[in-house]
Amino acid sequence: MLYPEGHRQISGLSPGAKNLVGELTAAHVKPRHIMKALEGAFPSLKPNMRHIYNCRDLLRRERSEGRNAAQEFLHQAVQSNYLFWLDSDEMGRVTYTFIANPTSVSLVRTYPHVIHIDATYKTNKYLYPLVEIVGVTPTNKNFLVAWALLQHEDAVSYRWMLSTFKNLIGSIAPNAIVTDRDLTLGKYISEALCKYTSLAV
Repeated sequence: MLYPEGHRQISGLSPGAKNLVGELTAAHVKPRHIMKALEGAFPSLKPNMRHIYNCRDLLRRERSEGRNAAQEFLHQAVQSNYLFWLDSDEMGRVTYTFIANPTSVSLVRTYPHVIHIDATYKTNKYLYPLVEIVGVTPTNKNFLVAWALLQHEDAVSYRWMLSTFKNLIGSIAPNAIVTDRDLTLGKYISEALCKYTSLAV
């Protein structure tokens, strides 16, 4: 008995299917929706989710032209005219990253009154805390100012992040910095602000 999965021309993706995966990926379509689109456009291919993930990964690697994740990050930041700061240890490993959109920088310099800082707990592949810095407009709309990827959740890391943020906004000081109920984050932000910046909590 022959199984369709055993035939290369059926189990693989045709050039047309790969182009469709590329177009939908560029449009930020989720893999499960890409699967439905492929099934509708190429019913004879019998694709599965692994084909889609493999194709997306190949397209990503081709687009990065051999750059690793850190190099691709810098490339994208430069191409998009983002503002960014990096710090590394004696081994050349990146320890801190801070990136901001120029439009968001203009917004926060115009509306610096309230800043919200929140950290996720090591949910990325590098197990680094990701910190988001969010501003608020007079119409009560939030906007992402910047985010930082830190090696540790400690006073040194938060001191670097807040010092970089101060360099970003200049002499303008927020009226308030809001955090969630993470006492550790609040403690280090307060300590860093009191000792190393002119901002007030």
